Amino acid sequence: MKSLAIRNGLWNALSNVAGGLSAILGSIIIVRSLDPESYGTFSYYMWLASMLITLGTLAFPTSLTKVTAELIGKDEASEASALSRSVVLGLVLLNLLIAGSVILWAFLGSPERQPYLLVIAALIVPSAAAGILLSVFWGQERYRPVSILYVVASSVQIILIVLAFQMDLGIQGFIAASLSANVIQSIGLTILITIRGEQGTSTPRSFSLPQRGTIRHFAAFTTPATLVQIFAVIVWERSEIFFLERLSTIEQVGIYGVAYTMFTMTMYLGWALVNGFYPALSRDYGAGRWDAIREKFQQAISVATLYAVPLTFGAIVCMERIIVTLYGEKMLPAVPVAQILMAGLTTAVIASVLGISVTAVGGIWTHVRLGFLMSIINIVLSLVLIPPFGAIGAAIGNTVSQAIHVVILAVLVRHRYSMRLPYLQMARIIGAGMVSGLMIPLIVLSQIPGAFGLLLAVATGGASYAAAIWLQGLDQLLSTSELAPQSQPVGD
Repeated sequence: MKSLAIRNGLWNALSNVAGGLSAILGSIIIVRSLDPESYGTFSYYMWLASMLITLGTLAFPTSLTKVTAELIGKDEASEASALSRSVVLGLVLLNLLIAGSVILWAFLGSPERQPYLLVIAALIVPSAAAGILLSVFWGQERYRPVSILYVVASSVQIILIVLAFQMDLGIQGFIAASLSANVIQSIGLTILITIRGEQGTSTPRSFSLPQRGTIRHFAAFTTPATLVQIFAVIVWERSEIFFLERLSTIEQVGIYGVAYTMFTMTMYLGWALVNGFYPALSRDYGAGRWDAIREKFQQAISVATLYAVPLTFGAIVCMERIIVTLYGEKMLPAVPVAQILMAGLTTAVIASVLGISVTAVGGIWTHVRLGFLMSIINIVLSLVLIPPFGAIGAAIGNTVSQAIHVVILAVLVRHRYSMRLPYLQMARIIGAGMVSGLMIPLIVLSQIPGAFGLLLAVATGGASYAAAIWLQGLDQLLSTSELAPQSQPVGD
């Protein structure tokens, strides 16, 4: 029987598949509707919107998931609910302030920016609310209703993108449509929480503050987690767009935007698959079950590798055909950029498992120190590589940063927490992925041209990978036979 963490990961992955399909279809419509320079403008303001939403939530969603899961593990569900409501209310007020500041910026700044900034300002509060409300459900390990709602929101999002195209609403219309899923989620999640409270569950009907000890514990975790979030923005959240916009050209921003969209759609799906392990690890940490923590850690690493390896190899071979088929030949310069980014997909997803594991077992300050180091590395690489190489330099910097990040984290978790990567299972998966994701698609594409050749390459590669995994035995690949001997973890 699948563990709750794996089931939650599958539910989360389902919603991200829907979101990924919506993103693919939406990006095809948007890219084909705009020239590279206009798409660069769109990419820049979408990046700006994501930064403002991040500023309005900081590490509160991650912290809320972590701490409420711990409280539930300690049989303090009512206290978890009181904390959730307090955090939600506080962040709504904070984002109202940010939205007002953006409106002021729109009217006092350049007229060219005004329509884009006003659209972003209108959507900041519901976008931030969606993120924090998700964390309430995740902390209680209730992924199914959230995933179903996200599928609905993604479906509506693509409809709105099509309408924006048909009505010729331009860049601001595409921005509003692209952020619409957050609005739908925030409304739907609010309704779900209200209904859940009326059913007499652990969510209290009336507002009540958490106890001082809970507040102190939450603050003690949120403070370093916020620093981690700031560093994560630099390392993970397209900080290269900031440098490209200033050190290169807006067209290079558009090229990188297309490539990074391809990368993030696959990366976020991988993160979704392993996200269900985060509250499960936190619950076990709250209960002091270190054997269970190590078992879930190895399972999560195996799941991450199973997902990412064939896509990493397949992208190297298929990316040119994919981009030309989806976006047209005008986006051919994005091919090497996307290939370089996708080369780091496996390390990116594994880094996610390492990151949530360290966070779940109380090692948040480890992320602060490492995040500071990785931010410096990422910024230096951007400053050195972007001026001469543009989007390609940005992709190289991003991929190299991720590789360094995952190596350091792997060493740290082995030394501090005796959590060892399942190297044997990983090697078997990589071997299957190399044959199925690299060699077979390469042979097919060399013989059959066009979109049909691409479809056949993906189908044959995927089928052969599934067969290879089935022959090896999925249970064996997810086994925890390589668990390290029990030892006392080293604190931060």
